[in-house]
Amino acid sequence: APGEDWVKLTNLTGTSYLDTTAKAGVEYDYTVRAYKIRDGVAEWGPYDKNGLSVVVLPAPELTGAVNASNGVTISWNKVSGATGYRVYKLSDEGRWVKQKDLTSLTYTDATAQSGKVNTYTVKAYRKVNNVLTWGNLQILMEECS
Repeated sequence: APGEDWVKLTNLTGTSYLDTTAKAGVEYDYTVRAYKIRDGVAEWGPYDKNGLSVVVLPAPELTGAVNASNGVTISWNKVSGATGYRVYKLSDEGRWVKQKDLTSLTYTDATAQSGKVNTYTVKAYRKVNNVLTWGNLQILMEECS
């Protein structure tokens, strides 16, 4: 069975896990332990006893959208602990499409079409040892004139 100090969350067949119960601003520790079933019994492999510490980032507060001569510029407040931000735009098909990764607090969408409502979201992320931890998101709509 997994180590005594760890709480088993789930069994997976893939290589990633999304903790939908994690709360923004709270630090969580995770580890992974491989296993295989042999003759109906789980055989557990070794695991990293230290695990990986993760703090879920809150959503950036979107502070506005302004029609500019070169498109729509959206802005948001800094998220403590974030090393960057990813901007998404809602496509006509209803899918979020990545626009750009940034370290600044503004993004200008030069593809925004006049007379159309454009919908954006921004997710903060933190990169530590090449591991990205994503924050929550907030949605902002702006009509381009």
